[in-house]
Amino acid sequence: PRMIWKSSSVCRTACSLLILALFSICTLAASAQTHYLGNDLSYVNQMEDCGAVYRENGAAKDGYQLFADHGTNLVRVRLWVDPSRQNNLTQPAGVKAQYSGLEDVRETIRRSKDAGMQVLLDFHYSDFWADPGRQVVPSRWAGIASVTNVLADSVYAYTADVLTSLEADGLMPELVQVGNETNPGMLIYQGMNSEFDGTGFVSSDWGRQ
Repeated sequence: PRMIWKSSSVCRTACSLLILALFSICTLAASAQTHYLGNDLSYVNQMEDCGAVYRENGAAKDGYQLFADHGTNLVRVRLWVDPSRQNNLTQPAGVKAQYSGLEDVRETIRRSKDAGMQVLLDFHYSDFWADPGRQVVPSRWAGIASVTNVLADSVYAYTADVLTSLEADGLMPELVQVGNETNPGMLIYQGMNSEFDGTGFVSSDWGRQ
């Protein structure tokens, strides 16, 4: 897949390995499109489970097909490493414990491709929203957040595992986005408090990343 970089790369060591991994495990080259009309459909599965119905001219219609029929040719989907915070929420019947994890992303990619659209997979490298004020290291890596070479290896291994798994299921995305809203850096904080603010500052030095 082609890669979209927002501001800069994740840890330098991981990036060089990541590029090699993407080229080695990707067997489907992106088509020669010069223009994309994209939409982020990360919420569609969850909204449907919550009872939302997508309609066109009053008739119920598959949400993905609705976008495809109106010109969308690229679906963006976010991926959180371990969105286990959602497990504490009280959900209505039929609503899954987690969304934006790998299994939910599989469903989004499958449905997008079934509707004839390509996919841009966005690795947030976080368990929660990653934005300029909140770039929190996933909980599984919190203990190595300040050990740059070990963190880099972990980011690489995780990325390669995800893409290898998707490829095995015929769900390889055509494009990959590394990080989300990364202007101040990535993997900046070790944890997050009850107000969802980053805690345990590690580094925002791009020389580390």
